[in-house]
Amino acid sequence: MFSNLKRLCLTLFFSTPALAVPLQATFPIGWQGKTIGFQTNDPQVEYMRPESWELQRDKTLVQETGTDALLYTVFRPSYATALPYVTQEKAKGSAKIFLPLPSVLQKAELFIDDLIGEVEVEQVPHPTLNQSPYLYFKIRMNQAQFATVKRLAQSGAGIVLTGSVLYRYETVEGSNETAASLVGIFDQKSLNARPDQERYGLEWLIDIFGASDLYLKGSLDGRYSLGLTSLTLTDSVIQMRLDPNRTHFSRQGNRVILKNLGENARGRVSLYIRELDTELALDVRYAISGSIDLLNASVTLDSIGLLDLASSDMSAQPFVIKALNNYIKSSAVKQRISRDLSAELQDRILSGDLFF
Repeated sequence: MFSNLKRLCLTLFFSTPALAVPLQATFPIGWQGKTIGFQTNDPQVEYMRPESWELQRDKTLVQETGTDALLYTVFRPSYATALPYVTQEKAKGSAKIFLPLPSVLQKAELFIDDLIGEVEVEQVPHPTLNQSPYLYFKIRMNQAQFATVKRLAQSGAGIVLTGSVLYRYETVEGSNETAASLVGIFDQKSLNARPDQERYGLEWLIDIFGASDLYLKGSLDGRYSLGLTSLTLTDSVIQMRLDPNRTHFSRQGNRVILKNLGENARGRVSLYIRELDTELALDVRYAISGSIDLLNASVTLDSIGLLDLASSDMSAQPFVIKALNNYIKSSAVKQRISRDLSAELQDRILSGDLFF
């Protein structure tokens, strides 16, 4: 036995590990006359190519110093051209993994006319120090220039700043270099000076709940007792978007309190009921109240209710809304939804979905 163990150890020690095959872009993916990405040597993975660099969530930050105005901007890669393709693939039930095309940024430039101001600080590609996909420009304007910019922004279409990004990527055919546009559209609202600190301390948080949908997978999975029997819920997805205009936000120390003013969120709930062999996809209106701990970005739901459901199977609706409402109000489910909302919030902050 010792001999066999010794041979095994020697084999493991002297064996040469198998080398993994690098993931590579192969054939271009065309969509509406444009190359939006590439297939890869792994049929499960496709690379998506950035069409342009655009303002991060259309957000800017303006500070007035008395003599000057400072405009802070962050640009991120945009895959808008690839969105319809990705959406259609997912609608087919595709399990493909879509990744950003690996690239090396060569150069980035924001074109600024003297009438507008000058770039004072920038984060642009550097051969060794910076390969972040995000670009940052701080623009300084005197009062006359800032007045010109605001006047142009009031024209309706807004003021447009442009630039270019040069990047290199690899395929099995070799190295390729291409240019993408850099576009920033500033309207009157985006040029408003930063609000006071107390109100600003809430705005970034309000934005994450109100500007995009939240997706929670598996939060409703589990067994729901109906007395003599029970239902097993699986493959659940909660989609919701909070309405900031119907939600009161207030600050209490390190906590932000969310109080619903009636219906304050809409979205969808989808799930599978194993015993009934039934898939449900329901349009939902919610009433949600809770709090957010700013120290660790954790969410605690005090109450969550489903005010209304809309389903193609109207005969099942009264049963479903009663069952789901009772289930979702249980403390165990509220804790799971709170946990998953916390993870979603933390992920968005850390992944760079929020700035300022």
